[in-house]
Amino acid sequence: MKKYFFLISFFIVVLSLFFIFQNNHLPVQEKLINKIVVYQKITTTNQPTDFVKYVVDQSTTAWQLLKQTNQIKTQGEGKMAFVIEINNIVAVQKNKEYWAFYVNGKAAMVGAGSYQLKNSDKIEWKIEKF
Repeated sequence: MKKYFFLISFFIVVLSLFFIFQNNHLPVQEKLINKIVVYQKITTTNQPTDFVKYVVDQSTTAWQLLKQTNQIKTQGEGKMAFVIEINNIVAVQKNKEYWAFYVNGKAAMVGAGSYQLKNSDKIEWKIEKF
C-alpha cells in the first residue's frame, strides 16, 4: 500500500512540476504575441535626450504611450487630447507654443490620440511655435 501511495504521490509531483514549468514559459510567449516595439523621446531646448525603447500593446496610441511614460497635462481626453505640459515643461500659449509630435521624423498628420502606434515607430515630442 505504501508503494502505491509513493508512486501516486510521485506521479502527482511530476505532473505538477510539468504544469508549473509549462505555465511559467507560456505566458511570456503569449504576452509578446500582441506587442510591438516603439521608441519615444521628449525634446526640450535645455535637455538633449535619446529615444527610449518601449514594448506596448498593438492597440496603443501615441497619446496613451506619452501618458503612461511621462507626467502630462492635457486639455481634453483620448482622440481630442491636446498636450499642454510634459514633465512640468509647459508650452506657453501666449508665446504661441504647442507640443508637436512627430512620427518617424515627420510631423504627425493626426492627433496623438488618433495615431495608433506601429512596430518600430519613433515618436518625438517637442515644443514648436504656430
